[in-house]
Amino acid sequence: MIAAAQSAIDAVFIRFDVAAVCVLAAVPLAAVVVNILRGRLPRLLLGSLLFGIAVALVVIAAGMGSHVLRLLVAVLSTTGVGLVLAGMADATSASVVRRFRGAGAIALALAILAVIPAVFVDARVRHDLKLLTELLEQTRLGEASELTGRIAALQPSADWQGRPLAALRRDLDRTVADLRSRAAVPLLDSADPLARVDRARDLAILGDTDAALNVLSDRRIAAIEDPEVMNLRGTIHETRSEWTAARDWYRRARQASEGLPASEAGLATRLQAQRGIAYAERKAGRMPEAEAAYRELLALSPTADTHFLLAQFYEDGQHADLARTHARRAMDLDPRRYAREGRQLIDKLQTVHFGCFVTFQAERSSGGSGRGP
Repeated sequence: MIAAAQSAIDAVFIRFDVAAVCVLAAVPLAAVVVNILRGRLPRLLLGSLLFGIAVALVVIAAGMGSHVLRLLVAVLSTTGVGLVLAGMADATSASVVRRFRGAGAIALALAILAVIPAVFVDARVRHDLKLLTELLEQTRLGEASELTGRIAALQPSADWQGRPLAALRRDLDRTVADLRSRAAVPLLDSADPLARVDRARDLAILGDTDAALNVLSDRRIAAIEDPEVMNLRGTIHETRSEWTAARDWYRRARQASEGLPASEAGLATRLQAQRGIAYAERKAGRMPEAEAAYRELLALSPTADTHFLLAQFYEDGQHADLARTHARRAMDLDPRRYAREGRQLIDKLQTVHFGCFVTFQAERSSGGSGRGP
């Protein structure tokens, strides 16, 4: 029964929280309908019929993920349950819904149904797009592919950095299929450490962290003092939300990378380690250490990407002025990528966070032109 309910949520509502919001938003309209039909039709029969139609829609339209379908299923199922309960209740219990009548009540119920789920889905999609960016930056393609499908089902018009989600999903699925094909070939006992590291990397990209750590536990790999292998271990622990272990491996990678020759590859390894340290500290709630790590990352790489990471960090910590400063700098350095994301972050600072007055004043003084302070 629980598995069937979960399957229905996945098929139509995509996520449990979306289902909960749609159902709750449908309650006022259901109350209006129950009140209108009270005493006119056999409520037990009609309620069972409406609920049955909702279940049939879930089965027939499985996988469509239409917002209108979600609302329709929520209204039919909620109204059906309401009618059944009203039919079973006595007159005193039924009087609870008598106040929900008239054009005003209908208009309010329809407004709630139209606005609240739409706003929530939009916020959920923005959150998931941010998570998708993190997954892609960490090369967690298996999880990214699944998340892309969920976002597209929730909001088909959504895009990732201007790219249609359908195209991104096709590319991810193709890459994931190739990785799974490679990972399906058993490793020989004679396989060298580098081949084992490559297999662990493939498994980590696919999201199979237990298997990846098992491959890396080989004593021949444990003896390798390679900062890239240490970064890989840090990434795997980060994926598992094991923040202290992730930070420790990233620190070891950062230290080991100091001995690498000056090159783009060496710098990329150091940056990955430093970025991992900052992220792990942030997720563990060690904000002073995270800020120091992000500042060190900025010193190593004063790019638009780093400035935007700092903007997000300060926005989370409700340091509105610092968040705005780094968002503006990211927009200046790479307007094509960060013009929209930076504007959204600044707008959020002005309307949500403490310190928004400072941000508003700063925006007025700069004219909101996209230029930094």
